[in-house]
Amino acid sequence: MAHPLLPREHGAYGQLVVPLGTGLVLGHFRLPAIFCTAAAVAAFLAHEPMLVELGHRGPKAKRELGSSARVMLLRMGVVAGLFGAAGFATAPVIALLAGLPGFVLATVVLLLLLRRKERSLAGETLVAATLSSALLPVALAGGAELPRALGAFVVFAVGFALVTAAVRGVIARNRRGGSATLAYVAALAALAAMGAAWAFTRGGLRPGVVLGLAPFAAFAVGMAVVPLGPRALVRLGWSLVAASVLASIAVIAGTTGG
Repeated sequence: MAHPLLPREHGAYGQLVVPLGTGLVLGHFRLPAIFCTAAAVAAFLAHEPMLVELGHRGPKAKRELGSSARVMLLRMGVVAGLFGAAGFATAPVIALLAGLPGFVLATVVLLLLLRRKERSLAGETLVAATLSSALLPVALAGGAELPRALGAFVVFAVGFALVTAAVRGVIARNRRGGSATLAYVAALAALAAMGAAWAFTRGGLRPGVVLGLAPFAAFAVGMAVVPLGPRALVRLGWSLVAASVLASIAVIAGTTGG
């Protein structure tokens, strides 16, 4: 049985772990990158106890788990702070600056959370972008080149946005009276993103971005074209993880070199 204070949204694990792993590989697993990774993981693990403490998991959860949630929230905050400070002390300035977009995104997500709009399409898209943004300081702290780190971030941020819209479109299609419009829009957006990325390769964009977007685009198009019942939705999480891993491999392999 899963720990009640661990994040329940299983897709979020992939949205954090795969980009972080990509950043570590791009940056060659240097110590400052590991510090930044640990800080990001600790901040992620503070999310569920925060929800419990705010009452978003219901009054029963807050009553039964409130004390444990406060302790875990404090512990994860301390761990994130310590590893963040270690990363701040050892990482190059460019890596510290690269953490600013994630901080801004996290602040916006927190505001949405307080207003209970984290589960909206905009909220889920911003959450995915926030988790993906942890790649930037990790990669740069490990010595990765800025274009490679930015390319990887773009792949995951855009890719997760596409599949989030596609999945929500499929869910809507399975509801009585629901529309699959969002799934089709996501599919068209995926094809447009692929086309734009391919066009920009002529201007110096590395092919890893195109290759990395391909699994996400295939996922989004598949969600729009293939009719899926409610039971099949359970398997979408694993499909998304597979697409993320393929995207990571493509980014790492396709951005190597000049």
